[in-house]
Amino acid sequence: IKKEGMETSALIVKATQHRNQNAEGRLSLNLTVEFIVGSEKVVTEKDVVVKIFDADAFKPGQRVTIRYKHEAPSQIVVLGNAGN
Repeated sequence: IKKEGMETSALIVKATQHRNQNAEGRLSLNLTVEFIVGSEKVVTEKDVVVKIFDADAFKPGQRVTIRYKHEAPSQIVVLGNAGN
């Protein structure tokens, strides 16, 4: 998906922190994002790991760049400062 997916911008509508934080200096987040494919709104969830000082970029209301699978838009990867 990262290489061949369709790139777009997605709105973070919900971000919850995982209880099991094991990596120092990083946060494990479950993001709920929404974006438009054609005339259809897609809402999907994705687990990401981000550095603590990048955490503000992953709050609800922020936009992230994603790539999605053309035939299955709910399958995404989040680009930028996030590990998928």
